[in-house]
Amino acid sequence: MVKPHSYSIVRLPKSHDYPQTWQVLIAKQKTLRLQSLLTSPEAFGSTYERESTFTDAEWEARLKNPIAHTLIAVDSNAPHAVHKPNDDDQDAGTDDDDLYGAWVGSVVLIGPTEGDGMLIATYDINALFILPEARGTGLGAELVESAVSEAQKLARGAMRVVVRALVVRGNERVLKLYERAGFVNRGVEFVGGQLEEAWVLVRDMGGNAG
Repeated sequence: MVKPHSYSIVRLPKSHDYPQTWQVLIAKQKTLRLQSLLTSPEAFGSTYERESTFTDAEWEARLKNPIAHTLIAVDSNAPHAVHKPNDDDQDAGTDDDDLYGAWVGSVVLIGPTEGDGMLIATYDINALFILPEARGTGLGAELVESAVSEAQKLARGAMRVVVRALVVRGNERVLKLYERAGFVNRGVEFVGGQLEEAWVLVRDMGGNAG
C-alpha cells in the first residue's frame, strides 16, 4: 500500500555546525532552485541559464543572506534523496531528518524590506514553487501561511506587519491562492528588467500577534 504524502515545512538555517550537512543543504537548495526555473520559468524574474552558472560560493551566500529566509516543504514519506551520515560519523547531525528528506517545494521570505522604525515591518514573499507531483495537495497554501507566520515571528515587537507578493499577470491560479489566503489585490505594476506586468498582493496583519 502506498503511503499518503505527508509534508512538513522547515526553515533553512543560515549556517550549520556540521560542514558535511551544510554542503548538503547548499547542494539541495541549488537543485530545487534550478528545477523550479526549468519547470516554471514564467513565474520567476531570473533564468536557468543565468543561475546554472552560479558558483558554490554564490549559492552559499543566498542561504547566508540575513534578510532572505527560505522555507522548504519536505515529503516525510518519500525516501531520502541524499544519504544522511550515521550518527557516529564525525560530521553527522542528529536532528536533520527533514533537511535530508525529499524537498518538494519552497518559498523565500525577504525582509524586513522597509518600515517605519519599530512601527511597521514589511516582508515580501518570493520564489514560491512546488514540484508538479506535489501540486493540488494544498501545499501552496501551507507554504504561504508558513511565510506569513515567519514574518510575524521575525517582526516581533513591531506594531504592524505587512506581507506582500507579486504575481505575474496571467497566472490566475497563483493569484487565487493568495486571495484565498487573505491577500488583497492592489492592482498591477511593472516589474523586472522587461517591465513585465504583475499583480501586487498585500496582506496587512494590522498588528503583530507575535
